[in-house]
Amino acid sequence: MDPFTGLGSTAAACARLGIDFIGSDIDEDYLGRAVSRARGAVLDDATEGKRPVKAGLWPGAGARRKSRA
Repeated sequence: MDPFTGLGSTAAACARLGIDFIGSDIDEDYLGRAVSRARGAVLDDATEGKRPVKAGLWPGAGARRKSRA
């Protein structure tokens, strides 16, 4: 679990190694880029004949919370 996924370096490394990964980030742009990087790592490995891994957003990801002001 990476609570500060950022641009997804850890997610991409886990995808390449076939390790399950859970990550979150408060910034939707960063999270989208992280998912793209992880998917790219999966696609790169799939062309080399390695085990495919799913990479995607958790249902409801990116939904903004209402502030309690």
